Amino acid sequence: MIKSLLKGGAIYALSDLLRKLVPFILLPLFVTNLSVEEFGRLEYITIISTLMAYLVGWGSVQGLLRLYVVDGPKYTCVTLQIITASFLVLMSGIYLLSRALDLALLFDLQSIKILFVCGLYGWLFAVTNVAFTILRIEERLREFAAYNLLSALLQISAISVLLIVMKQGVMSKVYGLVSSYSLMLVVLLFTVMRRKIVLVFSFNLVKKALSFFTPITLNNLLGWWGSSIDKLAVKSLLGDEALGIYSFIHQLVQVFKLGVESFFKSFNVLLYKRLEMKSILDKHQFLLIGMLQIIGLAYVGTIGLMSSQGFFSNYQVVGSVLIMLALSRTLMLANYIEVLRYYVEIDSKTVLKANVVAAILLTISVSIFVESWGAAGAAFSVVLSALSNYTILCWKRDGKPSLVLKKLLVSAVPWLVLLFLFA
Repeated sequence: MIKSLLKGGAIYALSDLLRKLVPFILLPLFVTNLSVEEFGRLEYITIISTLMAYLVGWGSVQGLLRLYVVDGPKYTCVTLQIITASFLVLMSGIYLLSRALDLALLFDLQSIKILFVCGLYGWLFAVTNVAFTILRIEERLREFAAYNLLSALLQISAISVLLIVMKQGVMSKVYGLVSSYSLMLVVLLFTVMRRKIVLVFSFNLVKKALSFFTPITLNNLLGWWGSSIDKLAVKSLLGDEALGIYSFIHQLVQVFKLGVESFFKSFNVLLYKRLEMKSILDKHQFLLIGMLQIIGLAYVGTIGLMSSQGFFSNYQVVGSVLIMLALSRTLMLANYIEVLRYYVEIDSKTVLKANVVAAILLTISVSIFVESWGAAGAAFSVVLSALSNYTILCWKRDGKPSLVLKKLLVSAVPWLVLLFLFA
């Protein structure tokens, strides 16, 4: 069973990672064609588009993955209804607010149209992910891999053309994502979704889906806040150029997180379909945490070596920021294991409570530490937030101080030693 878990996890991880690695694959192009300040502006627009994706998607990606095993065709239709309704409400709200307020000035954007483009991206992203969720839950590995590869190639091609040929600058990414996801949606509608939807509207089904999706949505929004407030604080207090450097290091670290997280996400399908495997996950949780540290430390060492060899041009990699952001990501990945255990029991509210505490701590601390220590202060605040989230979930689940302390020591001590020696 462990062999099946590892094999399925590896396939899903590599397939899912194809799409998620697109920003990193394009990173050399952005570094070459954009100034550090423009890269900061690009990251700011990306933050907005990610928020739109969470609001429009309304927890559907994680939620449908669990409810599909109950009644796949009906819940697929209900999920699409929720996504489309969320999109229409959000776009109507932006339009009405723009009639009364200067939203472009309020959001520090060149045009209000950027918000509508980001909203459209959110809808396309959510709907296409319904198809990818179907492929995952049905374990159609080859199709899942093929469509992820196609999606990645479309994104890379569209963004590259818009950036290099059409000179769209900081808007090249969101325009490229809208174009590529539009094409991808046409393909997925005919090949995956068309036969997997039963046209139905049931108040009870919508109510049940929303009752499960909504806490997940709030978790996602808190996750967005937790992954964005540090950048927003850097932008507000230090400017776009500082945000550019901080975001560049953040993207380098995200490659490590997304790679491991894609593997962990394969557990969702296996656990939801074989709930008895939860005991195996519990038994081997320290092995997974230890593997996280080894992979993370090796990755940070590689990034440090590349930086010393001048691989990143004029984009500076600050050692203390790199190490602390990497530490925060290992804590988040360890936290993902805990979250998965809660979701198996359809308990999204406990996860929400832990995320609320972590978000409050981050919100209070980030401005203070950024003003005192600059970008390093932002990274330190993220570490504190991730540590608090992880501690709360471990304590709630395990209840033994010694076990919780052991998890924290295994997760954090190697990074603190590295920070002390090399930062």
